[in-house]
Amino acid sequence: MCDFSCYLCQSWGRGNEGQLGTGKNINVQKIPSIINMTKKIAFYKIHGGEEYSGGITKLDGHLYTWGTGNMGQLGTISMTSANSQNKKKNDNIDSAKTPSSASLSASTSCWTPRRVSGIRDYVLEISFGMTHSAALTRNGALYTWGSGFYGKLGHGNLNNYWVPKIVNFFQAKKITQISISTYHSMAVDEEGNLYAWGRGDQRLGLGPIDQDVMIPKRNDDLWSQNIVPVVITAAENHNVIISKKNGEVYSFGDGKYGKLGISTRNDMKLNLVEVSSTNPANVRDIDGEPLELGELPDFAIQQGKVDIRSVSSYSNHSLALSRDGILYSWGNGGSGRLATGTTKNQSTARMIESIQSQFNTARVDNSNTEMQQNGDAGTGGGGEDEDIDNNEDDDDSASIDRGDGSLRDLLQRV
Repeated sequence: MCDFSCYLCQSWGRGNEGQLGTGKNINVQKIPSIINMTKKIAFYKIHGGEEYSGGITKLDGHLYTWGTGNMGQLGTISMTSANSQNKKKNDNIDSAKTPSSASLSASTSCWTPRRVSGIRDYVLEISFGMTHSAALTRNGALYTWGSGFYGKLGHGNLNNYWVPKIVNFFQAKKITQISISTYHSMAVDEEGNLYAWGRGDQRLGLGPIDQDVMIPKRNDDLWSQNIVPVVITAAENHNVIISKKNGEVYSFGDGKYGKLGISTRNDMKLNLVEVSSTNPANVRDIDGEPLELGELPDFAIQQGKVDIRSVSSYSNHSLALSRDGILYSWGNGGSGRLATGTTKNQSTARMIESIQSQFNTARVDNSNTEMQQNGDAGTGGGGEDEDIDNNEDDDDSASIDRGDGSLRDLLQRV
């Protein structure tokens, strides 16, 4: 959690590996605690991995990490130690359970933020998986480090890297987006091409493959259809993207629990809910139509319009937010995580009606308040209701330009 008004960052939860960054060796932090050194460092963006975390400073774009670093994922070990450790055969996650690696874990954990000095340019974005990390600089350079299992670092080998290394494949390209997960990584270049690498199965979206991909490979299926991703998110064994055209949503990978959300009308008639795909396929709404989150023209972005469209994918379910502030969910419904009023799995995208109704109520309340402040509210008869109806669309547009603060407040309560 980060208080952006003063860049005061706090954390809570499990802290036995130093992932909270508070300097305390505590199994569970039940209330928010200030991350050590943040008053001096002033993080403006923070990100959490499996058992480690990181933050970017606003002033100089420096990256700091903390938590467990047994596979090099912190990127802060000295060059001398890195060279020594790279000589050891420590190329898979299971090796973290061996005695030598267990002692290594204790020596490489970091309990307070420490700067990743191997990246000299301003860091714009970071993405953390289970045991590997990625950073994108303002010049479009991509760095990866940590565990090289399955070739997920993109360096053409299975080696672990204890300090950030630039992905040479992209040296002639400018990267604009990154997202990594447990065993694979994804990136988008300035021309809108999507690349994937790592564990060689359907999660990469590169068609039927049975070999690991150790160097980034372009998704030719998207390229051939001129589908340009504007948002990407990598989950454990599936991925979801938002395309530029109409904000169409695509997913690919393992379809267990219906988490791809790509069931067609025919699939639903045949009760086929766990549909997998080795290539990107349209996420569909409950009517079987392609899910569209709305389009934001380039000129609108250049004018400073806030694009609130987003998608978040987890191990077995996903959430998507449209330009109009509509929230959708699909996948595993266990524990009520889809917020649809049931624990059933959902193989197509369904609007979360409870949040939408609260948003509509808040929007009308805001409209009422603004009209009263401006002296525009009707008096008597049906005038007030008519004014609300007439101004509803205008207020909706205004809230989109603002980044839709009222919807974000609602989402934080879920």
